[in-house]
Amino acid sequence: KDGRNMKKKQTFVHFIPSHDQYQFHKYDPCLYHILFKPTSKLETELQYYSDLMKIENGNILGMHLRTGDLTAFGLHNKDIRASSSALIDSYDAMMSCAKAHAKKLGIQPKKDGDKINIFLATDNQIIKEKAKNDRRFKIFMTEDKPTAYVRSEGDRSAYTDLYLLSKTRGLVVNELPDKYDGPAEKVSTFAQLAMSIGFMDENQLHRCKLN
Repeated sequence: KDGRNMKKKQTFVHFIPSHDQYQFHKYDPCLYHILFKPTSKLETELQYYSDLMKIENGNILGMHLRTGDLTAFGLHNKDIRASSSALIDSYDAMMSCAKAHAKKLGIQPKKDGDKINIFLATDNQIIKEKAKNDRRFKIFMTEDKPTAYVRSEGDRSAYTDLYLLSKTRGLVVNELPDKYDGPAEKVSTFAQLAMSIGFMDENQLHRCKLN
């Protein structure tokens, strides 16, 4: 809302970097929290999921499994991270990384029958469906489908995942494959931002190599 009393509008912009300018800029996380404040609707949603996972107990491991924007948009693409033949193997590899990282961080079941708690944020619906049926872990996810952020409320969906990942005890993130062709960071900038605004150190990040 500007000085002319114009109606306030929410907008969502997806930035696509050029090949020769792509880089992740790091800032003091305090600056992020000063500039960006969750709306009351987002705060309500964050509180709901935080209570559901008991995230304040520090016993939740965050996981971000990235397979590319075009996949999330439902468009045909050649991103090797989204290859159907590799997706399930990638998921299983990420869960192996999660077990190792949970042990390192001291996130272990308190008694027999308990499971490691994981909050999963992913841009792939196949991965979400796989996680729903995985009984080895207690996996939490938001109810949004990965394509949610192409709609008018997409910023809310993305920020929900971002803030929840930042509140976890540590992060497991898939590294970009060696054979990937295109401009990108080795580790998702979304996950790096979550790590930064959650004031995490490098010890809390596990880079999972899938290829």
